[in-house]
Amino acid sequence: MKSKLLLLFLGTSMLLAQNIIFILSPSQTVNLSKETKFYIDRTGGGITNNIFVIECGNNKKFFKECKKKLSMYDTVKRTVAEYFKGEYENEQQSILNSMSDEENLKKFFYMKIYGDGQAAKWLNSSDKSDTSILGLTEPLNDKFKTEVLTNFLHYAFAEFFQYRFNETVKIGEIQSNQALNNLATIRIAELLNLSDLVVKTEYVKITYPEIPDKFGILMDCAKGIPFEKFKSLKNKSVSPLFQLKASNLMILDAICAQRDREVGNYFTVISEDTNSAVSINAFDNDMAFHNIMLGKFVNLKEKYYVLPPIISADDKMTLPHMDKELAEKILSLNDKTIYLCLQNLLPDISIDAVINRLHQIQNAIRKTIKYNENFLIEPMQWNEKTMEEELTQSNETYFKNFMKKLNTPD
Repeated sequence: MKSKLLLLFLGTSMLLAQNIIFILSPSQTVNLSKETKFYIDRTGGGITNNIFVIECGNNKKFFKECKKKLSMYDTVKRTVAEYFKGEYENEQQSILNSMSDEENLKKFFYMKIYGDGQAAKWLNSSDKSDTSILGLTEPLNDKFKTEVLTNFLHYAFAEFFQYRFNETVKIGEIQSNQALNNLATIRIAELLNLSDLVVKTEYVKITYPEIPDKFGILMDCAKGIPFEKFKSLKNKSVSPLFQLKASNLMILDAICAQRDREVGNYFTVISEDTNSAVSINAFDNDMAFHNIMLGKFVNLKEKYYVLPPIISADDKMTLPHMDKELAEKILSLNDKTIYLCLQNLLPDISIDAVINRLHQIQNAIRKTIKYNENFLIEPMQWNEKTMEEELTQSNETYFKNFMKKLNTPD
């Protein structure tokens, strides 16, 4: 792949409340040859279904496109055309015919494939004959419903999620909010010397023969292995170093208000000579910073979706120990540093929210140090004892959640 600096400004997102315009500029142009494999990954569920895989020899990367915002109907039309291409022409038309009804369009566009959503109910049902719950009222043959439609719903959900997540973006503009969240997370990780915990991500322009240029985020392949693969290993173990890394990631996510750090959103890095978990490599930071346009002054004493409380009711850190280097780095930060770090990615209200969360953590660190002289420890001081302390305390943490899932029978 050849890369070159691109002096082209792309897209605008108007923040009406603040009268600010953000312009994303690709860091580079990635020119892909015909020999490079460039395809949509349809193997996963949910959001992963709209990610392109780039394979060039043994090198593998991932690309998530920031698409232009269209109307709801045109978004469905584009999604259908992109997924099916020239196949299932009759079924494509049936889907679009159903979408001509506004109520059907809303049902389909706002479906949810998780939890108690209408699409989730249909996907989990053994009887898939009735698709009206999805807004699909035109005839579709049974084989298509059971063998094709199920995977298409995951893909469509990812496309519609991007639309909804960019609710403040105008029709015709680039839906860049998820990209901005990812890039802002990388910036904060770099500021805290935690870049090893998150997958390298950059905003790029992709060129590929015979298709229009694409803009979006290019992500390295995560280091390590998926949680389920690690869980299936026979002679596995978890090292104190993993506890340290899980602790640092939880603190990073608290600052970024990353509320979606399930075990599926990071890989487990294992040592080369053993099957011991030693670190984490996290990805999928779309959900950080709450709504990028509105900001969110998250109270870190409360659970925020899957992000556990990191500050206790008496204003101390909920973690029994903290990496000394990270604590010193956090305590050295000031408001200006945070603003300069994020000023071209997030609106002021979202940066203020980051600063608010940083202050909460700074105050909690200072108070915890006063009451616990052993709170801050060096990397070599994480051991079996620190692991036991965290696993037996009442507070929920990333490390505790990881170990609980690891020791829960499938």
